[in-house]
Amino acid sequence: MSESLMLSAQDDLFVHQIPEPVRHVGTSDRNFYDRHYFNVHACCNDFFVIMGMGQYPNLGTQDAFVSLRQGKRQTTLRSSRALGDRGDMACGPIRIEVLEGLKRIRIAIAPNESGIEADLVFDGTHRPQLEPRQVQRRNGRVIHDVMRYCQTSKYGGWIKAGGTTWSADDVPLRGYRDRSWGVRAIGRPEPNDTAISGNATLSGLFGTADWRRLHMACQFEDWTVNIKLHEDPGGVRSLEDAVRMWNDGRPPEPLGRPAFEILRFSPDRRFIEEARFTFIRPDEPTRTLEVRQLLPLYLEAGTGYGNRPLLEWMHGQFRGESVTDVVVFDVDALDPVLAGPIDCLATMTMDGQTGHGLFEYTLFGRTDGFEGPGHFNARPAPPR
Repeated sequence: MSESLMLSAQDDLFVHQIPEPVRHVGTSDRNFYDRHYFNVHACCNDFFVIMGMGQYPNLGTQDAFVSLRQGKRQTTLRSSRALGDRGDMACGPIRIEVLEGLKRIRIAIAPNESGIEADLVFDGTHRPQLEPRQVQRRNGRVIHDVMRYCQTSKYGGWIKAGGTTWSADDVPLRGYRDRSWGVRAIGRPEPNDTAISGNATLSGLFGTADWRRLHMACQFEDWTVNIKLHEDPGGVRSLEDAVRMWNDGRPPEPLGRPAFEILRFSPDRRFIEEARFTFIRPDEPTRTLEVRQLLPLYLEAGTGYGNRPLLEWMHGQFRGESVTDVVVFDVDALDPVLAGPIDCLATMTMDGQTGHGLFEYTLFGRTDGFEGPGHFNARPAPPR
């Protein structure tokens, strides 16, 4: 690839932040990224789909994935290509088009060997919520510096998988997206030296091997609840945000400090089947949100997330000018790839209403005497 400056379609827009074409970002850090994440469901356990597309300007790559949980199978379609024009949000059969900024986005999945196809229009139900900036350093170097906004949706269009087509004309297609960019560990860990040792590992990112990460976005009829929580075993939080976003345009409502309680694990301890959030505000009654599992899937199952050595496909890796493949997992199988963060479709109740949405959790290290949700655990559950 040429080392000269490169123009892209974005250069015709008033979006420049530095005196360089948009293709070139304001840092030379290899870990700079720019990403879309979406999910879609039909408010029941028929299926759950997560999708993502990322650009890595300093690695010269772009990749995308679609991962579907249906029954006991999780199927992941993934593509990677060399990055050229940053305005081209297509990768293999997966394409994203911004129809109306901060509101309407088209997601198209062309016919491919996975059997997953779609022509969906994400239509935001509320204005995007900008979340607190996340900044972390190790030995003086910034290893995590991320901005993110989130939004829930009523989808138009259709999605097809396993020979079944779900159309928004027939069933409620709902979902969530987040849009994030900045610096965070990408792909394989970097060389191990004093300055950056462990920057792509859990202990390097968060200073401890014991840590919990909870991201939740639940859509009710007139509002959405969004929760982000990063916490170490001592209760110290590097990120805490809990808000209600109203569909009618009124300002977001802070819900108060969220407390989290696991009520029931699956028998093999891999999944959180029931949980509760309690929101605490001074001089106000506590408010609770009950969570019940509908359909969990593994975030790292072939999607590119994660950096464990056994994962063959990771974000930002150059695989050729254009590569697409499909991997299929039996969620009940003893497969070492099936570990780590869980993106769970859940039903949730709050203030007398029932909603549906994402319950994403990662509990690293010691969790009540076992390895943690997401893993196959040898130890039996302790008595309750």
